Amino acid sequence: MREDLFKKLAASVIEARAMAKGGKMSLASKRYLEDRRKRWKALRAAGWRIGTVAEFLRLREDEAVIIEIRVALSRALKIRRAAFGMTRSRMARFLDGDVPLISRTEAGDPSITLDLHIRALLLLGATRKDLASALGGRRAEQKRPS
Repeated sequence: MREDLFKKLAASVIEARAMAKGGKMSLASKRYLEDRRKRWKALRAAGWRIGTVAEFLRLREDEAVIIEIRVALSRALKIRRAAFGMTRSRMARFLDGDVPLISRTEAGDPSITLDLHIRALLLLGATRKDLASALGGRRAEQKRPS
């Protein structure tokens, strides 16, 4: 299943260009695509395989979920700050913190607690629905509080 997905992803850009041109693919694009397929076939034959980060790091499911939550909240915080046109230094003053704290929070640093992520989002006007959207992977609407 993953190999099929990867094959589709590897060829998607070239094939999308071809579809945009009415199904025609240039000779150079065909060569490039065939070269990519040969390389991946050789890598698989040599023992390489496609997997997830959690598999590579041998994470338990709960550890992987916590990392995904941290990344989702960090991304939502960065998007919300940018939507307000707020700099990191202004946000640091707003949250009674410093710029490195905001940078580490937006980067998903494991030393930053999840409650700080949530507190920062709530102070920027996020609702419970926005938090749920961020955790669910759907893009939350970014709006200024009234």
